[in-house]
Amino acid sequence: MIVESDGMRFYNFSTYDAESEMPGGDYWKFLDANSLELEESGIYFFDFMRVWNGLKNEELKLKIKEKLMSLAKQKGIFFNGIENCLSIFNMDELMELLVNEFDNKIMLYLSTPENIRRYNGDIFQFIYVLNKIEDKNFGVELLAKILEIIKFNSDKTLLIEILEYEKRNNITLYNRLINDYYDYFPEEYRELLRIRMDSNYCFNKALEFERRNIDIGIDPRISIAPEIEANKRYPFDLDLYGQYDFENRFYVDSDATVPNGNEIIPTRPFHNTPEDVARFCALCETMRAVGYYYDEEYYNAAGQINLGLDYLDTKEAILAFYEIYGNCEELLYYISSEEGQIFRQNIYTSSRIKPLSEIIGKRVVEEDLSREEVIRLFSNDSSRESGIRGLTYKKNSVCLRGTNKYDYRFEFRIPNGGCNYETWIDNIRLYGKMMEKAKQIADLMKKDYLTAEEESLLRLKIDLQDRKLSLEDKLEMLLDLLFEDENIKRIYRDRYLATVRKIYETRTDNYSARYSAYDPGFDEVEFIEHYQSRLDPDYEGYGVVSYDPETDEMKVGRRK
Repeated sequence: MIVESDGMRFYNFSTYDAESEMPGGDYWKFLDANSLELEESGIYFFDFMRVWNGLKNEELKLKIKEKLMSLAKQKGIFFNGIENCLSIFNMDELMELLVNEFDNKIMLYLSTPENIRRYNGDIFQFIYVLNKIEDKNFGVELLAKILEIIKFNSDKTLLIEILEYEKRNNITLYNRLINDYYDYFPEEYRELLRIRMDSNYCFNKALEFERRNIDIGIDPRISIAPEIEANKRYPFDLDLYGQYDFENRFYVDSDATVPNGNEIIPTRPFHNTPEDVARFCALCETMRAVGYYYDEEYYNAAGQINLGLDYLDTKEAILAFYEIYGNCEELLYYISSEEGQIFRQNIYTSSRIKPLSEIIGKRVVEEDLSREEVIRLFSNDSSRESGIRGLTYKKNSVCLRGTNKYDYRFEFRIPNGGCNYETWIDNIRLYGKMMEKAKQIADLMKKDYLTAEEESLLRLKIDLQDRKLSLEDKLEMLLDLLFEDENIKRIYRDRYLATVRKIYETRTDNYSARYSAYDPGFDEVEFIEHYQSRLDPDYEGYGVVSYDPETDEMKVGRRK
């Protein structure tokens, strides 16, 4: 129960109050209050120096100093923000407090690996205070005692965190510590040191990939801009500054969705050329070498892929793409990530990624719409005057991004993140091929005569619209539409089977509706006034059909 301290006003301990300095005021009450009473009164010392600098009574100041010294020895220097007013103590007093803190608090925190993990922040705060000590030898001595204990710990997080902190604040000490503790570093940190010492590290790795002549398998005219989100094992960021041919190609950034990682994006799009692909693969391998990965516990890193819309140079090609994509949308959640991984969110109820096929559905599109008008139709920027209602900006599984003809692009948002370059290549190939086939089909629509192969291609596109198809059947149709190489087809078959197996083993609900009343958000996607294949059973000799949304009926019409 609060007695003497009853009535203390917490705000008087962040801003000086003359009345509180008078006998019986809050500053005098503080002298008799114990730690529990201070906590119950909400007394913190984050801004106490404002009060200290305003105090006139020297006797009171001395007593407050003694009180803070007593509290710090009893409860630690971080009790209720006391560390923010350590400047009131002289050097001998401060060193006395730090030794007391080390003996009674820090040694306990360092006693077991579990405690090191639990009190990582407290230990690091102590080191932060040590760096403020004028007597550097004193600070280094205590720091060395900490390092001598944690160097044997299997979890090297704190060790690296301390080193990276000293790199920013005391480069001389940092270099010394690097030499003293190199043998205790994990291989990932040693690799980071090699990168920092070698400005050609990434470039040399790229040359190795270039000799392998890796081909993504899509038209080189398609511009590519992956957004690599990945978790990191250790508390440092990959820094490409000074890396020849890389510091201007890629940008290392943070992302709120991956607080324990980074997002690395190209500064400009690249293409399916040996040089560009080699640079991208080298970046991924460099990230992997220094400890970046996809965390399957948090499932928070995404692997968005941006592909340039300029490749689809007609409105028909854009519409054909949305038909192919929309009719395979549910399947894509099963085959867009590394084999054995499941999609990182619930595909029906996630607030961040929404299916779009349900929104688009069967839709009448005026035959004389221009390509720019079709782009506006699908540009999911709410500021646009015309567009499909319900396409929320950056919420759909694929977004049409950009503000002008030089910047329009598809952003594919289903894939998980990580830095496996083979996974990235397989994903880029998957979505890039969908764009290729859309363009090819749009060109076929203009032809008066079709070969058997061309007719078969159109049949596959039309058959994919059947929502009654099983995902397995749809998978085979999609693979036949996109690829000829059986080895490539096997990649996505294996992904699908591994996903199904993982769903069964983990009992995850990421692939099922969480609410029984909620209808899964996938639907047939079809645009009216498109080419009607001769293989269509309703074909009557005309190249177009129309759709009546009132009756949900397709009707054959003559091209105007």
